[in-house]
Parts: sequence; C-alpha cells; structure tokens
Amino acid sequence: MNVDVPRLLAALGIEHERRRGDLWAACPFEDHEEKTPSWHIVDAAAGEKNGSHFCFGCERGGGPIDLVMLAIGITFGGARRWIEDRGLDKPAPPTLQAELVVESTRWRAFKLPLERRHEGTFGHWVSPPRRYVLGRGIDVEQAERWRLSYCIEGRLAGRVVLPFHSEDGRPESYSARAFDGRKPKYLTPRENENPVPGAMFGPLQWPEPDSRATVVVCEGAINAMACERAGAEAVAALNGSALHPVHVARLATFERIVVASDNDHAGNKLAAELMGALARWRKVRRAIIPVGEDAATMPVARLARTLDAKTHSDR
Repeated sequence: MNVDVPRLLAALGIEHERRRGDLWAACPFEDHEEKTPSWHIVDAAAGEKNGSHFCFGCERGGGPIDLVMLAIGITFGGARRWIEDRGLDKPAPPTLQAELVVESTRWRAFKLPLERRHEGTFGHWVSPPRRYVLGRGIDVEQAERWRLSYCIEGRLAGRVVLPFHSEDGRPESYSARAFDGRKPKYLTPRENENPVPGAMFGPLQWPEPDSRATVVVCEGAINAMACERAGAEAVAALNGSALHPVHVARLATFERIVVASDNDHAGNKLAAELMGALARWRKVRRAIIPVGEDAATMPVARLARTLDAKTHSDR
C-alpha cells in the first residue's frame, strides 16, 4: 500500500526529522524506549520502497500497514481501514483546497454546548439535576472535578452533560444524560459539532504517561465514575461499545487494562475487541459484571472486589 508518509506520521503523532530524504524518529513502538532516533521510514512517493520502515535498535520494520499495527495495536485489516479512512493512501489535496476545508464549519474546533449551566460548581445547581446526580452515587467532589454541568434549554434541555476532555483539558465530546425521564436517555454531539474522533471520558484525570499502571474501561461515564469510587486509579469510558483506533492507542499507554463493560452482547463484544487489539502488548482482564447490572448499580464494596478479582487471569 502506497501512503503519504508525512501525513501518516502526523496522524500517528510521531515527531520526526528529515535526513537525506528519509524521515527519522525515536522508535514509535511502546516496548522500545530510546532517546537517540534509530527508526526511519522511506519518504519517496514515487518509489517502490515508499513507507518502508526499520528500527536499528529493536530490529522491527515493514510497510505502512505494519507500522500502524505495531504503533496502535490493531489487526492487519483494521490497520488498512485506519489508513484508508483517513485518506492517507491518497495524495494530500492541493493547498488551496486544504485552505477552503479549514475555513468550513466541518473543521472548526469542538466546543461544548453554550447552554450548559454551572460547569464544575455543583453547589449552584438547581434541584432536579442535582438530585439525579447524587442519586447515581456521584458525589460533589466528582461532579466538580469532572466538570459536570446541565442544560435547561436547547437540544440538551433536561440533561446532565458529561464532558469528554483530552489530557491537557481541551473539550473533545460529551454525553448528555436525561435527568427528567425524557427519551432517548442519552444524546451525543451532532456531526456538525465536530466531536474529536476517538474521544473518551477519562483522560482529563489520567496520571502522567510514565506513571500509568491500570485503567478500568467502561461503556459509559457514569459507570466509569462508579469504578473510580470503587478505587480505580484511572478510568475510561468510550461512550458506547464501538471501539475506535484512537481508543486503542490511548489505552495502550497503560500497562494493564481492566474491561468493566456490561455483561450483554454489546459489552462482551467490546471486551473481546479490546483483548484482541491490546492483549499482545498489554495485560488485559475482563471484570465480570453480573447480568442485569452495571458498575453504577453495584454496591461499591462488591464492585471493588470485582475490579480487583484475581480469579480472572490477565491475557
């Protein structure tokens, strides 16, 4: 597969420098840390070796699909689709066209809804959303630290807004849960709001990369906060059971992943996909949630035992 190499490295977040035509960087594979760049990739769009890469330190290499597989931790087919979905197998558009796209609404930075009330100041909330949040076991400290808010007007009226932030605090998406019984229970951003692909609840409170040991992964933010109350040192919620390559890349920064998805078809599928994507490089374990329950409905002590269970071995 021929690829636009500089755009591929940018999509993977690999910082590099050019030396006599090739691009050099510190090895991008998680289990090989180095300070002096010994990994390089050929950037020759018209050449047969374009996209070929090799690390002189760990002696791993291959083509662009192999690079995505190793860097993100996904299957061969998943890596091919990851490249194709981003158009990295096609030349970059002309400069003028790129400038026009940047000016369009499609590419504006994501912003949380303006109708939100009292973000991070739980003491000023009105009673209905406050009662709902406390009734789900979320305490005041959690509500403020995770920057929860609510809406009483607009598309998200009658909902608590659970924001998804990046590690540096930039908003990337949200999940809005109805607190007054309206349907559907959850709303997520529309496409024209430009949510960040692969956004998840959790990175805002993650420890520094060199201190990341275990993360507990749930489908929803409310379940993730329940796991935090049960003692989880770091949590993540994917806003459903659909796994995105960016989710995999972010979760791979932890040494151990505990999957606490619901014990139903969608939750089991998510657990299987995470194990398939990460188990070769990381320790992955399924925390068995009883059928008909989720993390937020379990007593805290029982949830803590489930998350710490030694009976289900890491893969």
